[in-house]
Parts: sequence; C-alpha cells; structure tokens
Amino acid sequence: MNARYRHLINIVSTGVLVTILAMVGLFWARWHLHLVRSIVSREGAARVQISPTGLFPFESADDPNLASLSSATVELVSTVGLFAGLGAPQYVLLHVPRGPGSHVYQWEQATNGQESYLYFDSSLGLMVYGGMSDVRDPNGTVRRRFVTQFAGPEGIAETPGEDLGRFTSPISDGFYANNPQTVYDESHRRFFVIQWRDGLVRKGPELAEAEENGCQPVAMGFLQENPLTLSVTERMPLRRQPGRAELYPWTDKEAPSAQLPRMNSWPVLVLNESGRIDLLNPDTLTLKPGVGHLPTPPTLFENSRPVGPADVAAFSVYPVTVYRREAQKKWVYVGSIAAAASRDLTGVQLTAFDPNGKSVAAAAMYPKPDDVYSSLPGASLVTVLQYLVENLHPPASLLLSSLTASEIPATFDYRSLVLLPNSFVAMAARDANFGRVNRFASSLFFMLPAIGLGVFLSWRVSRDAFQMGLSKQERTLWTLGTFALGLPAYVTYRLTRPTGALVTCANCGLGRRADFEKCQRCGAPWVVPELTSPAWRVLGAPEPAEENSLSREPRADIQVQ
Repeated sequence: MNARYRHLINIVSTGVLVTILAMVGLFWARWHLHLVRSIVSREGAARVQISPTGLFPFESADDPNLASLSSATVELVSTVGLFAGLGAPQYVLLHVPRGPGSHVYQWEQATNGQESYLYFDSSLGLMVYGGMSDVRDPNGTVRRRFVTQFAGPEGIAETPGEDLGRFTSPISDGFYANNPQTVYDESHRRFFVIQWRDGLVRKGPELAEAEENGCQPVAMGFLQENPLTLSVTERMPLRRQPGRAELYPWTDKEAPSAQLPRMNSWPVLVLNESGRIDLLNPDTLTLKPGVGHLPTPPTLFENSRPVGPADVAAFSVYPVTVYRREAQKKWVYVGSIAAAASRDLTGVQLTAFDPNGKSVAAAAMYPKPDDVYSSLPGASLVTVLQYLVENLHPPASLLLSSLTASEIPATFDYRSLVLLPNSFVAMAARDANFGRVNRFASSLFFMLPAIGLGVFLSWRVSRDAFQMGLSKQERTLWTLGTFALGLPAYVTYRLTRPTGALVTCANCGLGRRADFEKCQRCGAPWVVPELTSPAWRVLGAPEPAEENSLSREPRADIQVQ
C-alpha cells in the first residue's frame, strides 16, 4: 500500500470519527436546550382544561342536583417526555411486554406461577394465546386446564397450521381481559374479532377501494402516543341523590364513564394515518368514519392543515360513554376527548367531539408558542442559543432537514444526529403561510449563519491547501466538502493536512510533497542523482608544528659552565 492510499484511509477514518463526535456533542447541546425550554414553558401554565365538556346531554346548569360540571384536563409533562423520546427508552418501550407498540398484548404470572400470555408471532403470522381455559372432553366432562391456542384470519386451533392463514402487520385494540380481541391487518384490509373462549374468528368486510387512501388504520382501541409526555384526565359530572349527602357520578338511568373498557359493548376507536378518528361497529366490523380528528396544536409557524400521528410529539384520545341501564343496557358512545402536543412541545390542543365528530369544546395551552420562544423569562436567550447551535450543524444536514421537514416523524428529532425535523429551518419549511418556493427561501434565510460559516471555513481550507501544494483536484474536493459538511470537515482537514516542508520538483520546479512517490502537480517520479565520489576535495590549513619542549637558546635563568 503506497503513501497516497494510506493518506486516503487516514482522511476517511478521521473524518468519520470527527463527524460522529461533533454530531453527538451538538445533539446533546440541542437536547439540553429543549430541556431548558420545557422548564421555561412550565414556568407558565402548561395545562389546558375545558369544563363542561358538552358530551353529557343530561348535564344542565339548571339541574338543582348537579354538584359539579364535567371537565377534561391535559398537562404537558415535557421533562419526562424528553427522556422518553431518547433512543434507549424508546427501544425498551417498544419491546417490553404490553408496552406501546409491542406485539405482546398480555403477559401475566399468577401467584401459583401459572403464566397467561397473548402475543403476535411474526414467524408464524399467528396470534398466540396461553392460559387457563374450560375444555370439554369427548365424554362431555368440562375441566379447566392450561391451553395454548393459535389464531389466524381463517380460524383458531391448538396447533399452528397453514389452514389458519397468516397475519402480516396486525394492529390490535389490546383489550383482552374478558373481551374478544379486535385485530386489523393491512394485507387483508379488514377487521377481525378473535373470540378465544368460543374458538371463533369473525371477519369484517374488506375496505372498499375508494376508502383506501382515507382509511389507513395505524392504531385502535386506547389511542395514545408517548403517554409520559401528555397527561390527560377526565372528570365526570357529579349529582346529588335526593335525600342523601353523598355525590354520585351517575343517576338511576345513566352513568357516564371514560375508564378503560370492561364490557363487550365498549366502543373501539380507530386512528388513521391522516389523523382521522373512526368508530368501529363491533357487530358488523364496519367503520363509522369521521367521529373525530387529532387536534392541531398551535406552533411557532402556522400549520393550517390537519395533523396525523406522525406530526405531533404526543397524543391521547379517550372514548366517553354512557351506560343505558333501562334502554339498550350497554355502553353508548357519546363522544371523545382528544389532546395533542406539537412537535417541539410548545403547544397543546384539547378538543371534545360529539358522536358525529363535531367539535363541541376546545382549548389551547397558555402560554402560546410565541411566548415560549420570546416573552417568558429566559426564553429569548434559549431561542438565540438554539439558533446558534443549529447553525453549527453542517449546511448539508440543515438542507436535508428542510427538504424532508414534512416527511420525518415529530419524535425523530429527540434521537436523531443528522436530521433536525424540529429546527427553525424545518419549521419554516412547513409554514402554511407561504408556497413551496417561498418556504424553501425562508428555510435558506434561517440557514444563512451556517452557509456563511461554511464559506469561511472552505476559504481557509482552500488557501491553506494551495500553500501546502495540494493538487487542484484535491483542493476542489476539500473546498466543496468543507462547505457542505462544515466544522467536521474543517477539523478533519486540520488533523490530516500535510505537515512536512515542500521540496522543489526537478520536473516542474514547483513545491512538491516529499511523502508522495510522484509529484502532486505534474506526476513526475522522484529523480535520484547518481552517487559518485568527487575528483577533488578541499583540505584545511596545515596544522602548526608543535614547539619542542627544549629550547635551543639558553635560558637566562640557566648558567652554562
């Protein structure tokens, strides 16, 4: 391996290491600024409340027995949410049993050591259930024993088989205790109900082609994302019973509730990729579309279009029901409460929807995003520091963040080293007040410090490379690379630049690198002169003769006899 290739490998390895260290340092700088901004926002009132919710028809201010109105409250717990957005906690939450996004829907162990589980086996393409169940023997005797069952689109059996079919990418409501399991599979484009106790699988109708773009379910049942970030509570209206001092959240005929489901008639909400909320009919497995939508939280730059699950940092949707004791004798869906937090956790929107999807009450977080970035104590300093830190990133990283601003999920910013989907550059690229060209121009405006730094560093590199005798091609590559990659490329050049003195090339007469086998300017190899001894030599002056120790002349102090 010659010196040129060794030098190239040194440049690449040094550049990769420097880039990783620089991006990690900038990531933690951004992360701590987000943390400080969350503390600043909590100095205000990062809480939203609506009261009454307008979802209970019997709730009337004229009712003398009404003790308190219904309410819904959402609080932004952004400090915890920032920790939960990091890569390691996200990985744990996605793989822990019964965690958000996990394919393990149930995993319990009784005091006697008996396990009960329900999960999706991707290798088999089947749902797998294990637990105690009543089994009827051939002789008619019913006994309770531990069974393992496998369920696919075509049925249930105690052993896996191809006749059960396969699920490919199922999503489940996650409600399994005393309830059938509801599943949607994208490859079949239909809903299924798995009745484990009865050993049956019910199929819903296939979604029509016309609904394919509008109906892309991504979650169902208890709808939430990053629950550690957004805390939502609902309070039911309280009424007094005649002749009693206690307060009750229900009457003899109706009882409101927004708790977790405990009965088969509990409504199942379906969240689509577009942010639309549908209601699943448990009998026909068909959808009632548009019973709600994810709220659009306020942002620093206007975002007028509806948001989807990937456009917000956190969301929670609670179904609200009334139990009709005398009429239907089941839980009746009366609406939902939906809350969503903006990408940068500076805005929260809370909305209550009636059964037809009409917004009956709504409220947004105060202080507003403009105040969180400028008006609150210390907010302006954090904004300036955030802007400077973002512009220390390579211009290529900021440009890529601008071009992909609407495609990258909101939570990706809290664990991304290269892309900055929640930066000022990306927020400007999503500004609804401008067209596509103007949004791009606005993004470039926010990149001006990074562009200016890239121009300055590339000029320094180009000048130094010319003085060190690098070829024109090498100078061009270093200049363009430094402009695009910014500080990491400049530091890489300073660490790998040639340090030795230049020697004169015998072919072109210009300075050449002594560590290259060929001249980097003209490509001429080294010319080694023949080593022959000279025909002449230079001699020094003759050494003076040493005086004899005995002088020829007699000394005065010596007498001669």
